[in-house]
Amino acid sequence: MRPSQNNYSMQADELAKTDYMAVVISSSPIDYNVMNKIINSAPGTSYQAIVNNALGSNQVNGVNFTSGQTIGFNGKLEANSIVSVVMQIDKD
Repeated sequence: MRPSQNNYSMQADELAKTDYMAVVISSSPIDYNVMNKIINSAPGTSYQAIVNNALGSNQVNGVNFTSGQTIGFNGKLEANSIVSVVMQIDKD
């Protein structure tokens, strides 16, 4: 996936058959560019591990996700709380 130069939309590329995308929900405003740099510089052996390491202790524990036509979650967001979900996108 490649981010658009003009906005935050994404477009599939042909560089790989699988892409990963993190959706980050926060109780406080997030600076996209800062968050992107933090995630890109975090260590990890999978994209999920990288996102988890980048977001650290601000993540809400015990979130229950639901799936189907949409993705949803239940949990309590307190000040500076973050919920993230990593999606795998197969481009076959």
